[in-house]
Amino acid sequence: MTAPAASILSLLLCLAGSARGDTDRWYEIEIAGMACGYLHEQVERTDDRVRSRAEERFVISRDGLRVEVAQTVLFEQDLRGKPIRSEVLVQSGGDDQPVVYEFTPNKILRTTTRHGLASTDSIILENEDWLTPLEATEFVAERIAAGARTLEYRTVEPADDMRLVEIRSELVGDGSFDYRGRSIPVTRWRTRTSGSPIELIELRAIDGTVVSSEAELGIGPMRLRLVERERALRALEGPAPELLVSLVVSVPGMPSRSDRTRRASYRVRVEALEDFTLPEAGAQRVNRELDGALRVEVDASRGSPATDSEIEDPAYLASSDLIDFKDPEVVRFGERALRGVSADRLERAATLRQAVARHMSRKNFATAFASASDAVRSRQGDCTEHAVLLAAVLRADGIPARVATGLVHASIPGSSQAGFAWHMWVQALVDGSWLDLDPTRALDFDGGHLLVSTSALERGGAQEELSEILPLLGRLEIELLEIDGRTPKQGRR
Repeated sequence: MTAPAASILSLLLCLAGSARGDTDRWYEIEIAGMACGYLHEQVERTDDRVRSRAEERFVISRDGLRVEVAQTVLFEQDLRGKPIRSEVLVQSGGDDQPVVYEFTPNKILRTTTRHGLASTDSIILENEDWLTPLEATEFVAERIAAGARTLEYRTVEPADDMRLVEIRSELVGDGSFDYRGRSIPVTRWRTRTSGSPIELIELRAIDGTVVSSEAELGIGPMRLRLVERERALRALEGPAPELLVSLVVSVPGMPSRSDRTRRASYRVRVEALEDFTLPEAGAQRVNRELDGALRVEVDASRGSPATDSEIEDPAYLASSDLIDFKDPEVVRFGERALRGVSADRLERAATLRQAVARHMSRKNFATAFASASDAVRSRQGDCTEHAVLLAAVLRADGIPARVATGLVHASIPGSSQAGFAWHMWVQALVDGSWLDLDPTRALDFDGGHLLVSTSALERGGAQEELSEILPLLGRLEIELLEIDGRTPKQGRR
């Protein structure tokens, strides 16, 4: 999955603002000490409006496969700060995903184009007291010039489907920043954003411009750094940081395979997160031990009862940007798969799981995070494409579904050991219970899974949901206690 990197990068982009006047700035993107992309930020003022444009491109490696992700965000406002229009274009290996937002007095009209078909709906922002991205930039510049030691404001994040975010920054010191052979005095700020557990350290120039921003990940820091245009462009040409193998959690004693395991138990700890817990949903049950560790029991033969609110929640049957089950190709695929199948919902869900597994014939890491309509056409992708396609055809058949994010048993490249890799699968609501279904595995589900979170994927590209795994990167310790009645020593193969 590249989603953790994309989620952090979106947050950095939200905060990398420019001062008043026309600007043209280039930032180098660095992950785990490797320059791997750029952000190009432009602001242009005309007689009646202000236009901002932020283009970012970065490359990563996923088990040796080079993947490029690109995103362009346009935002227009009038000279008084009233928002007019925004456009977001994401390119991540699937079909281009342009989304246009038009601001009206009481709502935002959103037009999404997929595979040549456009659809329009609306977004209602619950709180109108927010700043446009350019207003936020000017607010920060004015507060810094006035000697403020804290910055607090609310803005929207276009790259996350206009989600409202609250940003709070605290002054923690000063220093200098080298740019084009000269030293620039800067102030250092500690920044937190609602909906994200990640803390950012920002360096800002006197006019408020962000010259550097850093977030610590489990695999190393992710940085934005103000540089010359030529250096920013060169960052795409070098080796890409490995974001798949580096995130695998080694588990001593884990068997080489677990895709036919029915029951397993694990002890899970997270460094420096004492209040960390895991959900009880689907096949998973969790108990906290006296020393604070979590004992996790996974039984693939069982589900978990849904609450009344979950049963009534329309989000689990709704079409969304990623689970776009109203797409004609998705509809046809689901209907073909269910031809001749009985009305039994469990049988229909299992049939759709098998159909997705067969249909996704090119199982690879070339796509960052495509929609169900992309996946059904390309027939390629990793666990995320399998999951959104399965969720889509389940919902199209009237079966509520949500995606499950967590870890799955995996071999470790270049090692004789096995462990856990970050993964996504699906939970379907059948006869009042949430049942796990994984279209990438041999069985409907198996004991080689650990659930971290679930989501209906209602809006945007799952950035808010995937931010839940960010504090866990590089901090997880997993101990295998038992697998199908055998202890690790007996279970080794």
